[in-house]
Amino acid sequence: MARVAIGTARDTAARTALPLYHRVSEGALLDDFNTLANWTVTGGTKEADTVSYVLGTQGCKLTNTVGGAAKLTMSVGSYFVVGKTSVGIWIYCHDTTTLDTTRIYLSSSAALSKYFTGTISVGHMLFGWNFVVLQKSDFVTSNGEAWDTVAYIRLQFSATSGNSTSLTFGGIYIDPVLIPKVIIGFDDAYGSVYTKAFPMFEASGIKGTFYLVSDFVEANEDEVTLAQLQEMYAAGWDISNHTANHTNLSTATDATVITELQDCIDYIVNNGMPRAAYHLSYPFGANTPSVIDTAEALGILTSRIVTTGIGQTSQPYNLQKLRIIRNLKNTTTEQNVRDDITSILATGKTGIFYGHNISDAPGSSSDVATSVLQALVDYCVERKVDVVTISEWYEQMTNPRYRTEPLSRAAV
Repeated sequence: MARVAIGTARDTAARTALPLYHRVSEGALLDDFNTLANWTVTGGTKEADTVSYVLGTQGCKLTNTVGGAAKLTMSVGSYFVVGKTSVGIWIYCHDTTTLDTTRIYLSSSAALSKYFTGTISVGHMLFGWNFVVLQKSDFVTSNGEAWDTVAYIRLQFSATSGNSTSLTFGGIYIDPVLIPKVIIGFDDAYGSVYTKAFPMFEASGIKGTFYLVSDFVEANEDEVTLAQLQEMYAAGWDISNHTANHTNLSTATDATVITELQDCIDYIVNNGMPRAAYHLSYPFGANTPSVIDTAEALGILTSRIVTTGIGQTSQPYNLQKLRIIRNLKNTTTEQNVRDDITSILATGKTGIFYGHNISDAPGSSSDVATSVLQALVDYCVERKVDVVTISEWYEQMTNPRYRTEPLSRAAV
């Protein structure tokens, strides 16, 4: 989807007037990349990018030399003294297929004899603009570097073998303020989601997301009923797509993928629960580029995988590969979920929990203890975490009222 630079006074005023949902502010500006002389380049070339930019009239487009790593280095003075906690940077990725590794280095020496390094996952970089945030805890120290001596910052990336690629940098900030979010989801069609999770959540004033295998509904006495699903939906829960038969889509034919997704959509919509029918959880987390393309063609808005990690480093999120922070299972402890919430609050990221069956005496790996789920809910309430459903989260991330990228970068 094309993103263009508008760059007018009206655009700037409108952007200022709009809240940046999931992000309170980008932080204190360190550099706007309008003065390329501020940056020393090695291993590639730098040039003004007057098409893709965030601030002023240009960004800095950096292109690596084939076989090498492109590096931009700048003196930053004493920005990283005690009390500073994170770095945020706008990065425009011109080609995700040729990008290999992107890193941010912080050092007391221009030669990087010792340093902190933070790595940005390739899987977290989308085509176009990405707002990447790294916390101090995301950086790894080398040779005993100390935060209070940091005086230089280096932006570095390399391309896949035999290729050259480009990134445009559009603004770098200190201490961006993010809004942490939590999504709690349940897969399949376990009746315990209605009998245990639903009343627990209702008592605490929060809502969950039920990723439904539609052909499992009322399949036996342990499965949820349609009436129960409709009651949960009316109370604000999302009923979302987990396919019709829990088929591994990565090994299915295109025709089967379409049938599995569309049949589940039809079941949810035709039974009066349309709000989140186009939000998907892949069975087994399994997908391929072809499956993702097919899902998007059917109108799927988000897809959740089972790769663990605390949300993502960058915004916008990879909506077709949303990561989880934890699979709630029989080995999950109350302390685990409390630690997860603490991490979410510390980073300001979105944490997605998912489970299956809720049991007072968990035996199977698909069971989570009732007490653990209660501890998760209680701690979310105690720490005043914003627990949202997948459709609420998506609306907040994509509705223009809650734009999460600069207005001048908006799709037109």
